[in-house]
Amino acid sequence: ILLSRAPLVERQVALLREQNQEYKRSLQELIEIARENDHLNHLMHELTLGILEAPNLELLVETVQQALHCDFEIDVVVFKLFDNAIDSEKANSVDVDTDLQAILAEILFDEKPLCGQLDSDSISAVFKEQANGIESTALIPLSNKGILALGSFDENRFRANMGAVFLSQLSELITRALDRFPEEQAT
Repeated sequence: ILLSRAPLVERQVALLREQNQEYKRSLQELIEIARENDHLNHLMHELTLGILEAPNLELLVETVQQALHCDFEIDVVVFKLFDNAIDSEKANSVDVDTDLQAILAEILFDEKPLCGQLDSDSISAVFKEQANGIESTALIPLSNKGILALGSFDENRFRANMGAVFLSQLSELITRALDRFPEEQAT
């Protein structure tokens, strides 16, 4: 009877070891995600300080574009501000053509970032001359003022199923910052 229990105990011990290894792998993944989020939080803090220090709209747009491009390593960063909302040389004003209308309507209605892969016509409509090579995008609504469009040459950088907490926070931050410059808004 004792001999017949030995293989059962060995199988149970092997199973427990396997489960233990899986738990260790899961824990390592969670630790890595926490480190990445901590780094993102630090970058967001630095960006927030830069936005708060921007004395005018031009420097606000430049600060955001530079931080997203350099610190967050985003390949293409484009502000699309509505003509009647804000006048800025650094930001592209939007002439809302048919291709862009559907995209803008979706993200402005949902008031949530839209991430993933767009078709080539939509990418061209949003990014114009900077569209070449863009494989994935994040379109971030800026209330009724426009959108912030982020483009990546990596097709997996922005995915439809990715978490968008930081992008939503960025939307709120930039929208509120744009409100600081009503004198620079077009009439």
